[in-house]
Amino acid sequence: MSWHTIESQDELDALNKRVCWEDSETVVYFATARNEDYFPSDVSRSGYILKNVHVLCRICSQEAGYLEMVWIHCDWFTSHFLDHPYMSGRVDSLKRVEVLDAQRSTQMRCARVIYRFVAEADVTEGSYYVHSGIENEV
Repeated sequence: MSWHTIESQDELDALNKRVCWEDSETVVYFATARNEDYFPSDVSRSGYILKNVHVLCRICSQEAGYLEMVWIHCDWFTSHFLDHPYMSGRVDSLKRVEVLDAQRSTQMRCARVIYRFVAEADVTEGSYYVHSGIENEV
């Protein structure tokens, strides 16, 4: 389960097409200011301390049963988007990601997005985010 980064508009569009978002659901999420070793080293940060939002979704995809995303240095998201994410939007030259709804309203904005597909067997019953120090039931 290796992490993938969104570095271009094509990569964001490709991820959006790989998941049927209408048939997917958020299972668990949490936010922390801690930066992990697996984060990209070239994150364009604003100078403010913003949270990294970790999200685990049960997805409808041929890739796997789950998708884990981290919205690094996230400065904007709506509560509805957190429970019903999708990846339609734009990536700028600094690799920052902004997800927009059909009315072109910002639903999520962050300095970087990383993701990985997770097999159902790897998401065991109980706590998935044990390494975070926060125990969330799956």
